Order: sequence, then C-alpha cells, then structure tokens
Amino acid sequence: MAKKKSDNYTRFQAKFEVGPDSECWLWTGKTINSGYGLFWVEDAKQMTAHRYAFLEAYGYLPPVVRHSCDVKLCVNPAHLLPGDSKDNSRDMADRHRMGGGNVKLTATQVADIRQRFVSGNHGRGGNRRELAVEFGVNAKHIWRIATGRTGDYRLTDPKRDHHHGH
Repeated sequence: MAKKKSDNYTRFQAKFEVGPDSECWLWTGKTINSGYGLFWVEDAKQMTAHRYAFLEAYGYLPPVVRHSCDVKLCVNPAHLLPGDSKDNSRDMADRHRMGGGNVKLTATQVADIRQRFVSGNHGRGGNRRELAVEFGVNAKHIWRIATGRTGDYRLTDPKRDHHHGH
C-alpha cells in the first residue's frame, strides 16, 4: 500500500525552515497556548508539531517527546528525544520551568523585546508574532513582557545563558 504520509509531510515542511542539525528549525504555523506548534494530520487529528516531526523521523511516538534545545517551536528531529512523563518533569525541574514559568529568556532578551516591540490593536497585530518566533515563545508572552504584565516568566540564570544540546 502506498504511503499517504507525503501529503501531510509536504504541508508540514512548508511551515518551518530546515537548517543544519545543530540549529533549531522553528515552526511558523499555528501554535497552542502552551507555546508548542500545532499540526493537523489528514485524519483531522491535531498533533503538536514536534511530536509529528519525531514520528516522521523515527517512525514511532514515545509517551513524551522532549526538546534537548528547550525551544518549544523547534521541530528539528536532531533536537527531539523520546521520554516519559518522569523525564519531562525532571527536564522541567532542571531547566527551572516549574510553576508555570515555562518561558526562559535572558534579561538581555527581555530588554531587546521591550525595545523592539511594536504595539498593535489591544495587543493584537504589531510585531509580536515575529518576535515570538524569533525568541521561541508564545506571542502572548511577548505582549506581556513588552507591556510589563509579567510575573509568569522566568529569567534564566546568566550562568546558564548558553544553548544546551549537541
């Protein structure tokens, strides 16, 4: 039987730029509130984009697909790891993402966002989507950071201000 996955995969590939394995491939399609990419698979079922990327690359789906790079919009299979909820909890604790503070930005990045943010109509429009893709966070977070309505994101420890991964 011919594989039908090509249609899905062709649509999927149109929503990110492939780069070297060392770099994040950022999803530019729809996202969900938690900041992950969202992809519709042809049987009208939704999957997060990184889980679909893992399935395409490795042919199976583990209970949890983790990011070695810690960038939610990344769909580079070289940055995706199989895991379970225990691994995921440990990753979150290791990366200071507990308690809803799940967006990691440095103080420099926050200053950059605040300086470059262009407001739209009541938080819509403007350039927050572009900034969100660039910084790997949800557009809502960009708006909150830029307008000072934060308290729900954490700054990374400057000592940890480097990318993990391989």
